[in-house]
Amino acid sequence: MNMDEIELPVPVKKIEETTKNGVPNGEVKGEFVGLTKEELMKCANDPFWVRLRWFLFIVFWLLWAGMLIGAIMIIVAAPKCTPPQPKTWWEQGPLRKLDDIKSEITNELASTNHGFILTLPHDTYAPLNTTPGLEAFLQNNKDRNIIIELNPTVSDVWFTNSEGKTDDYVDYYIWRGQEGAQNDPPNNWLAKASTDELKKSAWVYSETRKQFYYAPEGAPHLNFRNPKVEAEFKAVLSRYIDAGVDGFMLKNVPGLLVDEAFKNEGLVSTPANVNLDDYRFYTHTRTENLEEVQPIVRQWRDIIKNKTNNGVLMLSDELTSLKPYKHNGTLLVDLPKHRNAFDHDELTAPQLVKEIEGASTFLEHNWPAWNIAQSSYPDGTLEVVAYLLKGSPILNKNFEVTEDLKEARSSPSVLFGVQKLYTAANDTIFAYTRTYPGNPGYLVAFNPTDYKVVVDFAKDIPEIPEEFTVQHFTSNYNETNVELGLKKPAHDFPISPKSAIILSYVPKAAE
Repeated sequence: MNMDEIELPVPVKKIEETTKNGVPNGEVKGEFVGLTKEELMKCANDPFWVRLRWFLFIVFWLLWAGMLIGAIMIIVAAPKCTPPQPKTWWEQGPLRKLDDIKSEITNELASTNHGFILTLPHDTYAPLNTTPGLEAFLQNNKDRNIIIELNPTVSDVWFTNSEGKTDDYVDYYIWRGQEGAQNDPPNNWLAKASTDELKKSAWVYSETRKQFYYAPEGAPHLNFRNPKVEAEFKAVLSRYIDAGVDGFMLKNVPGLLVDEAFKNEGLVSTPANVNLDDYRFYTHTRTENLEEVQPIVRQWRDIIKNKTNNGVLMLSDELTSLKPYKHNGTLLVDLPKHRNAFDHDELTAPQLVKEIEGASTFLEHNWPAWNIAQSSYPDGTLEVVAYLLKGSPILNKNFEVTEDLKEARSSPSVLFGVQKLYTAANDTIFAYTRTYPGNPGYLVAFNPTDYKVVVDFAKDIPEIPEEFTVQHFTSNYNETNVELGLKKPAHDFPISPKSAIILSYVPKAAE
């Protein structure tokens, strides 16, 4: 048999002639013998093997292309890590109150504050030049984000004409009652003012017109159901914007409209320690937060947003209902307020947690304003407590914003991060954290008590690591061995009475 005719390798037995590794002489052991080059070349040109090679080649590249397309589709279809929406200038905060137009806004002050609130001393509807120097102040501070506080609901500008029933002004104010009924107010609506003279009724009798006019704040209340009055305030907004104003804080908007039928107010279900002459005795559903306010506020917002560079529309009042200020599910007012958690002479950690969480829930987690009221706590303490809260703090005029505070406020952890509230050291310390992936975390701690408290933060707040860095503390914090920029253990950390401290840390890795 000619060996050249063999096409496939076959096992060939070989006879061992000597004993090796325990195999006796003459025993047969099997081996495979490979093909020669010439034999392989014969197989290479065989039609069967050619077709097989082409088939495998095509399948390989199809699979490779399929995996590539699949990878691209996964990348395209995967949820995007959308960057957070940039904060507006009034969300970046803080905002600061100004005494008057004589207040100088220095470059240093402007660099640490994102807006300035100025309350006008004159009637909202009076010309700008009623207050000497106002126009120059606005012109000189056009790039300073000036917010003007106005009261759209009251004015004396047209009262004499309305009282005298002059054409076009007859219904500029809210008039009720008949001649000779000066001792019989139209209903039981009460004034908001706390003085005894104004506490009885919201109605004031005019001897000239022989009718009552509505004056819950002690001044004639404008009739915003009159389109001409609506137009007057729109003109006011435009006038101030043209003069350089960047936003508005409006007073008494909840009381802008009253019940058209002038029905009596209902009584609260369980009045406590109040009588019939007390404002708190009534529900005020006829004189506050009427749903018809919404389209008016929406028009104001449109004017402000269209004529400014994302100007702000704020309300001075704390909101007790959101419905009149929402359109298609969106809140129409910026930096809303609810319950002021800091407006108490004495504070406790559980109370702060409850009220801050309650305000956030009520405001549907919209970015709020935190108004720091005067209190029994040392100057600047509550400003530091509120400075890194979710929202924009409104600072008192003398509070100094240091560079370390400015740095913390501008951190993504504060502008975009998660906020968690805590009590520590057996509910004596109020604390909260601000964190955002890839950035330092911040811990703010406040001791509202009259005595020093030592806190084990690593134990009481699980997310706190073993050490942190001192970022800022209030002037009345006087513990030794605690300095700015110093790393300190998170155990047995002292906090002075009625003081606050800000600490930065590296957040723990997610488990």
